[in-house]
Amino acid sequence: MTNENNPNLTEVIREIHDGVAREMYCKGIDDFVKKICEKYTEEESNGNYRFYTVEIKQSIADLSEQLKAGGKNE
Repeated sequence: MTNENNPNLTEVIREIHDGVAREMYCKGIDDFVKKICEKYTEEESNGNYRFYTVEIKQSIADLSEQLKAGGKNE
């Protein structure tokens, strides 16, 4: 059976592909945010700690949710 004979199969495959792509995109954003937050709470070589404030971390998390929802950055 070819896709030409079954247009529903083509649509199902497209939906599956789009769903997987969306999940990968969202996971990539989550991984990036996690790494950013980890990086800025690590100890520097001189013994000092670098960190973002809670407000900045929340801002980063909010922006990531906007990206995952398809919204624009403000």
